[in-house]
Amino acid sequence: MLFIFGLGQPVDVKLPVIDKYPDFMEKKHRESYVSERILGTLYHCIKVDTPQNDSLLNYKNYGITVDEEFLAEGYEDYIEEAVTMRDDYNWRLKSLMKKYSIKTEPEIITGNIIQFRGTDGKKIYDVRKTISIEVAVIIQKTRLSFRRDLDDHEDTEDDLPFSSRVHIKITNESKAKASAWYYVTYHRKKHDSLGNGQIWHDDEIFLSFAWTVSDILLAIRKENIASKIQSTEW
Repeated sequence: MLFIFGLGQPVDVKLPVIDKYPDFMEKKHRESYVSERILGTLYHCIKVDTPQNDSLLNYKNYGITVDEEFLAEGYEDYIEEAVTMRDDYNWRLKSLMKKYSIKTEPEIITGNIIQFRGTDGKKIYDVRKTISIEVAVIIQKTRLSFRRDLDDHEDTEDDLPFSSRVHIKITNESKAKASAWYYVTYHRKKHDSLGNGQIWHDDEIFLSFAWTVSDILLAIRKENIASKIQSTEW
């Protein structure tokens, strides 16, 4: 029984009885039906329950190859070191994903979590903010490691504690090293028993490692493209 607001007069109105709910509402203990409206269509297109199987997030569904426009002369000299740094970076990222029950690399890097599970009562906004900070710290440490052994490395104001910006000079050495990081990220062949120098990868694909030095990679590509254009003009 309802009351008319302000009058206090009882009105006999029967509330509708809902027997079935649209499936996108995910009422686990109620009977549901397949919704054909816009929300239902969107719900069916996005694999919220298994984001690791979504073609947009699963790199295995795409051909991953090395683009030579990101390679600089001398990168081969840094391959062995790059493999070690790649594995350390990927391990840190996997640990963070496990901590927050995140299934894919794009989610942890962007903070756009498809399937959110509450952590200690925290809201998704707070969790995203925390994840972004932790990812930024990983990237900062990775860039510092990259720069540490460069011949022309100089301490700058960017080395202040909690500074997320780490400046790296673009030199022939840094370009060769960044190219090696890119190569070991995108070169998908596994090391075989013949020891022919191919780079070992596990079955889980991570691609963000190379792009921690994206500024250098983009500079390499720009130079390579300019060189190609110049050679065609002659």
